[in-house]
Amino acid sequence: MSVAVRAALDAAGATLRSKRGSWLMAVLSYVLPWRSWFMRSAWTTIGRTIYAPTWVDVAGNLEPYRTIIGHELVHVAQWRRWWVLLWLGYLLLPLPVGLAWCRWAAEREAYLVQLRAGADIDAVVDVLWRRYG
Repeated sequence: MSVAVRAALDAAGATLRSKRGSWLMAVLSYVLPWRSWFMRSAWTTIGRTIYAPTWVDVAGNLEPYRTIIGHELVHVAQWRRWWVLLWLGYLLLPLPVGLAWCRWAAEREAYLVQLRAGADIDAVVDVLWRRYG
């Protein structure tokens, strides 16, 4: 039930917003070379705010997104724990393997939520390598 997902968001002090209408997400999408994918497919967490892809009805039933929201709640906890260090780690993203290790480690921790929910380990490893390696 969506109530449990909303309770998890409330317990974490997190806010769920759509990327649609967010000036911050619009600016980020123009900076990134994969604008369409970023706005329509990627879930993004900054601080305590989780931004859902533009097609997700954030006021509706959230149950189908329980696992991905759980993944993003890991990032909310990371932002609380690491704050400036997490910002710096994400800013190192364009640098080669090894120097962008902070982002890979943060994503690895979050993808464990999806593995525990039954995600295919090969698919998760592939995403970690291609997007964060």
